[in-house]
Amino acid sequence: MAAGKKPGLENIRKTIGGSPETIRQMLRRYWTKLAAQVCSPAASLMRLPTEVADVAEELWQRSLALAAQTATHDDNAAHERLEQVKRENDVRSHALAVRERALREREEARDKTLKELQEQVATLLSIVSRNSETIAALQTGKTAAETQVENYRERLAQVIARAVVRNQPGGIRRPRLSNLRERRGPKDFAN
Repeated sequence: MAAGKKPGLENIRKTIGGSPETIRQMLRRYWTKLAAQVCSPAASLMRLPTEVADVAEELWQRSLALAAQTATHDDNAAHERLEQVKRENDVRSHALAVRERALREREEARDKTLKELQEQVATLLSIVSRNSETIAALQTGKTAAETQVENYRERLAQVIARAVVRNQPGGIRRPRLSNLRERRGPKDFAN
């Protein structure tokens, strides 16, 4: 077995020799004892002296206590780590909630600003439309006024030309205003 070979009939016979029947009987006893030791380790401890068994029992109890202590320590450490993870998750959850709330507030403010801007654009477009109409009307009025001014200029030029012709020596004399009032009356010249 130390060489890594299974103790079988042929292997033993090659190694130490002997009759096959004797080796078979010895193997049966060997396997039976081995099975007893594997199945009942306490029985093997019974063959030990009491002092050695007591020391082994004490070592075993200490090992169990140490294992329990280590397990408790590991369990406590695991619980502490779990609590720490829970606290970290709570902090992250709170931070996330704060960020979500801030994001919602920003979205609401953006939507409100967008709505106000749309209303302002609509108002400005209305004002621009009215101003365009006013400008068109003013331009039409300006054109009409310019036409009227031009007509008045032409009339004035004609009146001036007639007046110049009348006032020239030898030209047609214009009656004086006082003479006209006497002939027509003062109310005809009130305008």
